[in-house]
Amino acid sequence: MAVGFAAVVAVLLLTAYVDRDLAVQRLVRTEPITEVRSEILPTVLGMIGNVFPVGAGQGSFEQLYLVHEPDSLLSPVYMNHVHDDWLEIVLEGGLPAMSMAILVLLWLIHAAVTFGRNSGDGKRTSYLGRLGIILVLLLALASLTDYPLRVPALACLMALAFAWVSRMKAEARSLASIARL
Repeated sequence: MAVGFAAVVAVLLLTAYVDRDLAVQRLVRTEPITEVRSEILPTVLGMIGNVFPVGAGQGSFEQLYLVHEPDSLLSPVYMNHVHDDWLEIVLEGGLPAMSMAILVLLWLIHAAVTFGRNSGDGKRTSYLGRLGIILVLLLALASLTDYPLRVPALACLMALAFAWVSRMKAEARSLASIARL
């Protein structure tokens, strides 16, 4: 296993060294200030301040941004989303949508804690539940800089991950109730 891991790391380093990896080039050579996403952040935060706590309405970012777009950012680049799902939730849905997102995160934390206290015996449900938690967290982190859940395949994967977590939580709770008997 160690040899396989070392081989993967060596291939990744070799790819980055010969300058063929565009993702590494972008990460290393692009300064955040030149990214359009970081440039629109102050505008988006101002828009949130204008519409909070009720929000602007789902799907309203395009039209709202056209009204608030500063002259310095006028370009042929078309902004159809914030490129941060969390900010877009707050901008479009306001306090109600933000509250729902927080409740979902709390549910996920509760599921992980419930599983931690009453972990399964290595059943498939336990493995899928852990995988579900990891997938939800990875997609939630990716949503800080983009909108991955607007891709139908990733949205389906997120729904499947939540189903796995829910099943794991239900099993852990039933194990806890049996243990109390």
